[in-house]
Amino acid sequence: MGSYAVTGGATGIGGAIVEALEAQGHDVIVVDVSPRDVVADLRTTEGREAGVAAIRARAPQGLEGFIPCAGIGGHFPRASDIVRLNFFGVVRMVEALEDLLLPGYGGIVLIASEAAFRKGFDADYLEALYAGDEAAACAVIDGMDPAAAGFTAYGGGKSGLVRWMRHRTASLAKRGLRINAIAPGYTVTKMTEETQQSAFAEALEKFVKSIPLGRMGLPEDMAHAVMYLLSERASFVTGSTLHVDGGHDAVKRPDRVA
Repeated sequence: MGSYAVTGGATGIGGAIVEALEAQGHDVIVVDVSPRDVVADLRTTEGREAGVAAIRARAPQGLEGFIPCAGIGGHFPRASDIVRLNFFGVVRMVEALEDLLLPGYGGIVLIASEAAFRKGFDADYLEALYAGDEAAACAVIDGMDPAAAGFTAYGGGKSGLVRWMRHRTASLAKRGLRINAIAPGYTVTKMTEETQQSAFAEALEKFVKSIPLGRMGLPEDMAHAVMYLLSERASFVTGSTLHVDGGHDAVKRPDRVA
């Protein structure tokens, strides 16, 4: 059995992924702000460095897979923290750990979002993400109207993450590593339950009613998709985003083919 690392693995989608991996007998290193194997705040450089050091210490033989799942929703009070965790907390961790990943195994699975495929995100914000400039990206978000900042930080950050993944696909493939993402639709987690109590509650209710398969996603649905992407059955899959949203993206954007 292999060794895997999951950030944000204490609850929600990350927790379901940890359970699925452990059910197959794998060793899983869980990084979270809650007390687990490794406690680290990935919004900060210090937290990321501590997380990386702890993972390296616990898996000196290497990792079969890394799933950076830690994230916060668009309702978070300080929108720039969404940028720090959801985009840079992922990218910096992957960059710091890619040499620890063992070629030919599951590789990296990112957690994107259906929100990544919307349009209208602030161009300056996206450019800062593309440039890897954390300070500039956070400054753009901090300077926005609070009513729009969370939406832009979250959706734009996930969009930037998918783009970053695609730009890294070829270089990682040369080392025998695969990188993919899932794009969850509305999923029942503590984070989305908090959103239901926020200013987005009414819009969220309409959103859920429009899901073609007639239900909200579960963390286990997302974990099943991640497990496929980590498996040998997906050995020829890399640079791809798997929508796990009950058909919602297809209905909202039926003419989008890429």
